[in-house]
Amino acid sequence: MWRAVAMAATVLQSIVLARVLGAEVFGGFSFAISTISIVALLVSLGLDQLFMRDLSAVDPDRAEGRERVVGVLALSATVVAPGCVFVAAVGVALLVMSSEPTRDANPYIYPLVVVLVTLPILMLRKFAEAGILAVKRPVLSFVGSNLIFPTMISVGVVLAERFVRVGPLTISAVYAVALFASAAFAVLVLRPELVRRLRAGRGPVLSRVPLRSTLRTSASLALVGSGFLISQNLDVILTGVFATPGDVATVRIVSRLGEMIAIFRVITLLQYKPYLAKAGMAGDWPTLERLMAKMTRTYVLTGAPLMVVAFALSSQILSLWGPDFAESEWTFRVYMLGVFVMLLGGPAATALSLSGHEKWAVRSLWTSVAVGAAGNCILIPMYGAFGCALASLASMIVLAWTSNRWARTRMGVNATVFTAFRRSPPAIS
Repeated sequence: MWRAVAMAATVLQSIVLARVLGAEVFGGFSFAISTISIVALLVSLGLDQLFMRDLSAVDPDRAEGRERVVGVLALSATVVAPGCVFVAAVGVALLVMSSEPTRDANPYIYPLVVVLVTLPILMLRKFAEAGILAVKRPVLSFVGSNLIFPTMISVGVVLAERFVRVGPLTISAVYAVALFASAAFAVLVLRPELVRRLRAGRGPVLSRVPLRSTLRTSASLALVGSGFLISQNLDVILTGVFATPGDVATVRIVSRLGEMIAIFRVITLLQYKPYLAKAGMAGDWPTLERLMAKMTRTYVLTGAPLMVVAFALSSQILSLWGPDFAESEWTFRVYMLGVFVMLLGGPAATALSLSGHEKWAVRSLWTSVAVGAAGNCILIPMYGAFGCALASLASMIVLAWTSNRWARTRMGVNATVFTAFRRSPPAIS
């Protein structure tokens, strides 16, 4: 329920921004947010995902596992924190030197500057929310980024339109305040549980966390866990490169609607991720397969009705963002098909990444990313946002097929829609 509320807040934010700012300015900010999402994924080195996995394995009443978690946090403070500052400083310097930071010169300048300056805050929220998920509080893990943040953005933009001049600087200030508030919430939620789990542990020296193997594992977890994020944001970025800010706005909107179609996929994944990790790392393939089958059933039974509604009312749904977007109904429909393919394929990529088979999940991911990127480069210059939707559909088909192929060959599990409804769900304690 709360996830649905959070998703509604995110969609409302995009509607408010599109209507208040217009397609061009909204497209500029969409481009900047997608860019910083990819940058944050790269700068984090996946250590937030490793932190989540290792913290979830810590027993609050015993000492095992604490040193590993402290080591990962120490490595993050040593590598990721300075990396954020360096990337932000270099990025802002390059933007200032390459273009005049005015609204008329380039619609992307102001948004890119503000998301780069606030990158350390975004990274703090990213780690805190991973920790909240690890301590099995999935609802609170998304309240900051998906409820507090978009709600404050919406309210801030509406107030700015009413009382002051709405422009890039105003929207940048609203973004910064909303990001800080959402990060502060996540830190306050995580802190008591983190202290309780680590209190009896003794902090290790960094040599207890092998640098090379740790970063390799964390990077694999990040690439797999954020596969959908990479595809979505790469679509927006390449649309910004090859098309207009208006096309960027369209792609951003249909991707948000795609998240709504897959909302129960996200909720189910948040709930089952710790159990998938437990079964996968123990090599308990029958339990893993039953968990995956139950997840696939949930994906399909919740996604299919939403798909029917999306196809039937596509023009009316898009018109909520403004009359300019109502004509993009086939872009929306094609993108929805790609999302539904992912639902039919089940959680194979996630299961691979949480079961010690990260490299196979990464292969599937990067194959699909390569297909999507190539398709975008070819189709966006020809068809704009519709070309992006076609490339996204091809990418999602490849990801679903390859991840399930590796899940069958490496773990002997099969939980696509073709087999999931033949299996009974396991009991979860």
